[in-house]
Amino acid sequence: MRKQQAISAALALLATACVVAGPAPAADEPREAAVAADNGVADQAATDAKQKQAEEEARKKEAAKREQEQVRAKAAADAQALQAELRKVVVTDLDPASDGPQPQGDQKALQVWSRKQLIRGQAANMERQAAGEFRGALELIRQVCPDLAPEVRGQALEAGMLALRKAALVTANAQFSGGQPGGMPSVPGIEAAFAVIRSRAAPEQVAALDAEISAQAARCRRNAQTLTLAAIDAELKLSASQRVAIAAALERAWQDPWTVAAFNAASAGPFAPDYAADCILPSLTPRQREAWTAWCSESSWKAVSSRNPHMLRRHVQGHAGISLQADEWWRN
Repeated sequence: MRKQQAISAALALLATACVVAGPAPAADEPREAAVAADNGVADQAATDAKQKQAEEEARKKEAAKREQEQVRAKAAADAQALQAELRKVVVTDLDPASDGPQPQGDQKALQVWSRKQLIRGQAANMERQAAGEFRGALELIRQVCPDLAPEVRGQALEAGMLALRKAALVTANAQFSGGQPGGMPSVPGIEAAFAVIRSRAAPEQVAALDAEISAQAARCRRNAQTLTLAAIDAELKLSASQRVAIAAALERAWQDPWTVAAFNAASAGPFAPDYAADCILPSLTPRQREAWTAWCSESSWKAVSSRNPHMLRRHVQGHAGISLQADEWWRN
């Protein structure tokens, strides 16, 4: 009996020890935990590597973008600098051979050479535009001075054509440099030819030429006055007495610059001829004055010509089909 009690007590004590200590850990659990830890470290390293690679690629793309922008900026700056230099290119020699042959390989030299050819081409266009008026002046000399000495004829022709070509080149240079071009090259050409006549021809020939030039200027002035009056009448519907009064006022007060203004305003307008306002306003009714004010507000010649100074200069319709070559009368 006592032996049985001792065995029972021992078994109870062993059971109590097992409850307190808990079950023994499985043998594989420590190894699985280590593997899981290793896998986590590997995944993080892969993630970090991908992020680093992405950041590196982004830096390369940004660097390439900046490099392209710098290349474009330099190209734009170089092109702008070249254009500034090209605007300074001028042609001073009438002989095209002075430009030399077309450069090979040197792009800047080629650009400069090409610019000169463009200027020369524009000068040639200006010469053709001036040909009609210049030939008209030559014909005037022949009609007024039919017995002009042959050597004077040749000198007048040579001086006129040389002055015309120089003026055309100056005008073309001004246009390509961005400046305001001068007047038509026919004017210097005509004046140079007239200057030879005045210095070399007989006094009666000079007097006849000057008389005809004055008569032409008077006819041109009257035509300009007619254009001015017609523009006013079309806009304000003048009465007969108003037309007479304004025409008389224009005749009394006419100024030479108004002749150019009248022709240019008629070809580009119609503009309000406010250059002659003092000749016009005294003859208008109150209602016409209101219409005049509105017209000037919309299309003032003074306003448009102040914004476009080239409109204050003479402009001659081009005559592309007329040659500058004079006939044999000028060479005999």
